[in-house]
Amino acid sequence: MFCIQCGNSLPEDAQFCRFCGRAIAGSSTSSLSVSGSLQAAAAPATIAVPPIEVTPRTPKRAGAYASFGFSVFCFAISAAAFVFLLAKATVIGDPNEFKVGGSITGLIFTAIWAVTGWKRIEQSEPESVPQFKQQHRSFQKKLIAFIVLVLVVAAGAGVKVGGRAAHERRLANLMEQIEGLGKQSAPFKSRFVEDVSRESSTIPQYLQRCADLELVLNNYDPALRQMLSLMSQAQGEIEETEGKDTKWKGVLLTISTMRSILEKDIEYVGLVRKEVDAAKQINGQAPSDQVRVYRTQIVPMQDAELKVANQEREIIKSASGKGVKLPPELYRQYGLE
Repeated sequence: MFCIQCGNSLPEDAQFCRFCGRAIAGSSTSSLSVSGSLQAAAAPATIAVPPIEVTPRTPKRAGAYASFGFSVFCFAISAAAFVFLLAKATVIGDPNEFKVGGSITGLIFTAIWAVTGWKRIEQSEPESVPQFKQQHRSFQKKLIAFIVLVLVVAAGAGVKVGGRAAHERRLANLMEQIEGLGKQSAPFKSRFVEDVSRESSTIPQYLQRCADLELVLNNYDPALRQMLSLMSQAQGEIEETEGKDTKWKGVLLTISTMRSILEKDIEYVGLVRKEVDAAKQINGQAPSDQVRVYRTQIVPMQDAELKVANQEREIIKSASGKGVKLPPELYRQYGLE
């Protein structure tokens, strides 16, 4: 037989070509070689997969967490500022207090920063790995709890500061109204004091005095009552903040004293009005009857007026001794400068 590769003549029982070394087809060695190759090809391949191990965080991953943590902190501060301003404006009741231009910009910027940082973490720690996924969920829960806590604290602070600002604003508005009313009613008070102090030596002069007083009382009495109402409201506002802000302690003492004085003023004005009404009854009567009614009815009224005036003087005198700050004209009126 011949070699199919080199063509040289070979013995019939040859298994390999002695010239080129090729295996002779049909030989037992060739059959075994081919059979072995087929069995090897038919056998399933076994691939050794090494176990997955989560390695400790590398400096790069640790840096990603640090950057993300700082961005979340900045986001929490921006969100807290937003909630604080919203709570404060809500309590005050003034939309103009809700100035959110800067806080909105900061909130959006830090939110984008935080989202970008978290994506970097997910790239270095894919959630396809169960251990990374578990760590991420635990970290997110803690993060949400932190942000909620910050927002609750910010809202509480906003309510507290807003409440105090609302008190301050209402009190300032009341003080402004009191000052304005004081200036508006000053001419009425001056005219009232002048007419009350006017001496009347005859009944006709006395009747004219009462007629003039009636005109003044129609303006002065309502002004006193309105002033007392404003003082009462101001005292209520100050009492709500007393203990929280000691700067109002002296103001509270002044206002409470002024309320006592106003109450006496109103009582005095009420007695004067009764006297004026009584004087109108004697107008047109006989002179002898006028004198009789004056002595029996009007003089006791004047005594009651004098008693109230003395009580008011004692209140002002006591305030002067305690160093209470009152309008200077009150002290001058009673010679207590």
